Amino acid sequence: MTTRKLLTTFTLVLVLFKTNGQTPKYYFKVVDSIVLAETTSKNLQTKLDTLKSKYIPSRSSFSISFDRDIDFVFRHHRLNVELNFEKFQIDLLTHNDTIYARTIRHYYNPFEMDKTTLAFASSFSFEKVNEYLTQRNKFYKSQKTLKDLNHENLELLQKIQNLKLEKLKEYKSILINDAVTGKIKIV
Repeated sequence: MTTRKLLTTFTLVLVLFKTNGQTPKYYFKVVDSIVLAETTSKNLQTKLDTLKSKYIPSRSSFSISFDRDIDFVFRHHRLNVELNFEKFQIDLLTHNDTIYARTIRHYYNPFEMDKTTLAFASSFSFEKVNEYLTQRNKFYKSQKTLKDLNHENLELLQKIQNLKLEKLKEYKSILINDAVTGKIKIV
């Protein structure tokens, strides 16, 4: 099979099996808006579970990785959503099922999440997270602040952006090399 036929076939496969007319950013906005709108973990889980039927059920899923107690009657929930092959990890900090902090990570490789994150969002209730940190710091005799948590999030975002940039540079180098060596032809 010639390179041109191979590229055409590959493009056709991507179009037919991946998109269904929607971009990855579209799916992130859908999930993000639902996560931000819900105030309880139970309602959020129900909405995310029913969402899969709207976006090609054979290529969509919802699961709960864990629902565990953490310090001081707070709970950590990790939810996984896949919509038409777009993957999301949602982490929640709850107290009495009320959501006080949430993060959403949109990624494409579960084995290298930090390297393959496409988008990241987080939000939290200042008062409740501060209450949790106060209790946690007292119990563990530590000094972690909201500023520290924000700094950790910003470091993660910077790391993700740097990895994306490295991948783009690597891809560009491969394309240039393939064009120079004749593996692909630029028309």
